Amino acid sequence: MATINDMKKARLSTLLFTGTLNDQELAFFKANGATSSQYNEAKQQWLAAKGFSTGTINDREDAYLKGLGFTGALNDKLYQALVAGTYYA
Repeated sequence: MATINDMKKARLSTLLFTGTLNDQELAFFKANGATSSQYNEAKQQWLAAKGFSTGTINDREDAYLKGLGFTGALNDKLYQALVAGTYYA
């Protein structure tokens, strides 16, 4: 079974983002509403642009994934969203 990071990297590669996983995610966040060049801030901005602006990054990500209909712990939801192809939407 692929790891979550492997799945993230594969998905971002299909979206034509290159580099390390952090580089790919940062570029994705910036292409989708974030303005910061700092990874955590950019992720918070991306989640805020999706309507999730309160709490920690994990709180926001959990709420985002729950809003997409996924259940379980945060990593369970993230895995489900990556399998479904809806995390980077």
